[in-house]
Amino acid sequence: MGIAFFIVGGTLVYTYTKQTLMLKDKQEQKVKVDRKLASLQDKENLLNDQILKLHDDNYIAKLARSEYYLSKNGEIVFKIDGDKDNSQETDE
Repeated sequence: MGIAFFIVGGTLVYTYTKQTLMLKDKQEQKVKVDRKLASLQDKENLLNDQILKLHDDNYIAKLARSEYYLSKNGEIVFKIDGDKDNSQETDE
């Protein structure tokens, strides 16, 4: 009788310990996934804001003028080299 009790008790302790470790592991995984979800939601919000901005003609015009040096009628665009380009020339 004592051996059966010992076997059943040992099995219960083993199962409890195993389940506790699995629960802890799953909780850690959940925290990581929650962090990743929050990061992806932030990225989604930024992309949604960008989409809204791209529907605005004034924003598109401003973006085209700053990134691609496009101009309005009658405007002249002057490209001025930045410090980054100058520092590359001195490094060579």
